[in-house]
Amino acid sequence: MSLVVGGSISTLLLGGLAALSSELRAVSIKVVTEPSVLELMAELGSPYVIPMTYDDIIMDRISCLSMLMKGGRASTYVGQRLITCVKPTTTMIKLREALMRDGLSFDEAAALALAKGTHGDLVLLRRSQARVISESYGLRATSPLMAVTEALRRGVIGLREFEKLSFLLKGDKHE
Repeated sequence: MSLVVGGSISTLLLGGLAALSSELRAVSIKVVTEPSVLELMAELGSPYVIPMTYDDIIMDRISCLSMLMKGGRASTYVGQRLITCVKPTTTMIKLREALMRDGLSFDEAAALALAKGTHGDLVLLRRSQARVISESYGLRATSPLMAVTEALRRGVIGLREFEKLSFLLKGDKHE
């Protein structure tokens, strides 16, 4: 009888943890990205990883238009509305210009300014320098490699795909 009770308790506890885990996964975080992260993932043959890992992805409207004009697999993100394109405010534009004077590209600066202006929870950036600057503004930044790690943790990709992507991303000259 104690085995049944023990089994019942462990089932109850594990069932509760599973429910809690699914509830935690359902929490939406606002992720601001620069186009090069999405383009990189498309080039690596895994364009679905970012939109399946994060459910609230936003990008500067000019960066969105630029991606659409370039075409290619990455433009699918904008075309299928997997990301939200946001028009920057005057304050965001001024911050973007200041960040560009500090050496960031237009898209990096636009992502940081948008994250700051919309209270983004996470900024996806390729270059480590951009991530360091992002953190100096009080923003939480991450790399494509860490986004892939999060995709594995959430069950979006399997171990084999994670190994392939992490190997390729470690060779990214921007990482």
